Amino acid sequence: MIFGIDEVGKGPLAGPVCIGIVALDSSKEIIGLKDSKKLSEKKREELSQEIKEKAAYTDTLFIEKDIIDKLNIKKATIKGMEDIILSIPPSFKPTEILIDGNEVIKTIYKYQSIIKGDETEQSIMAASIIAKVERDKKMKELDKKFPMYGFASHKGYGTKEHIEAIKIYGPCEHHRQSFKPIKGFDISAIEAFDIHEKRLIVRDLLINKSDDEIKEVLTSLIEKANLMSEKEMRIEKDRIDKIKKLLNKEWIFAKKVSKKRGF
Repeated sequence: MIFGIDEVGKGPLAGPVCIGIVALDSSKEIIGLKDSKKLSEKKREELSQEIKEKAAYTDTLFIEKDIIDKLNIKKATIKGMEDIILSIPPSFKPTEILIDGNEVIKTIYKYQSIIKGDETEQSIMAASIIAKVERDKKMKELDKKFPMYGFASHKGYGTKEHIEAIKIYGPCEHHRQSFKPIKGFDISAIEAFDIHEKRLIVRDLLINKSDDEIKEVLTSLIEKANLMSEKEMRIEKDRIDKIKKLLNKEWIFAKKVSKKRGF
C-alpha cells in the first residue's frame, strides 16, 4: 500500500501547518485529483469529501505555531511528517511512502521524497487536498475569534491586507513569532496611540501642576477607580499605573535635558 504525504501552510505568518496523508484504494477511482493550489475552494472541498469516502486511509495532523517557533518551520514540518507516519495503525502496512518536496525524515518504512510530487503523484495530490481543506477550516475558525486580521480570506499568508492589520493591531497569539515581520515586532499602532494619549496627559500635568497637585490628581483618580466594578477598576488602575510610569520617565527626561542645556 502506497501512502502519500504533503503539507500545507509552511509560508503563512499565522496559524498551524497541516500535514495530510492518504493511501488511495486502486479499486475506487477519484476523478480530478491535482495539486490543491490549482483547485477552486469548492472543488477542493468536494474532492476532500470524496477522498475520505473512497481512500483506503486518510489522516491529517496540525503543527501548531508554538512548535514552529520552537523548532523552526523546516524541523517542525519534518516532525509532523514523522508523527503522522507513527500514527498509522499496525493493520496498515505501507510498502512505500511518497513525500512532496525534498525532506529527509526518520521512519522504519521505505520512503521517497519527490520535488513537485503534488503535480505527479495522485496520493500526494490527495494528501495536499485534505490538508488544505482542514487548514482552511482552522483559519476560518480563527477568523471568528480575531476578525480584524482577515484570516478567512488570506489564511494567514503575508498579504498587504494582513500586514496592514498587524501594523494596526499588532500580532495575536496565533502569529508565528519566529517569522518576519512578526519577529521583533515592537508595538501596534493602537498601542502607540494609547501611549501618545497618556504622554499628552503626563506632559500637561508636569507643565501645569506642582508635585503636590499631581499627587492630588493621582489620588483622586485612584479613589474614583475604587468605586468602579471589579473589571472597570482593574482597567482604570492599569491606566493609572501606566500614567505614573510615564510621569517618572518624562520627569527624568526633562531633568536630563535641563542639565545638558544648563537650564
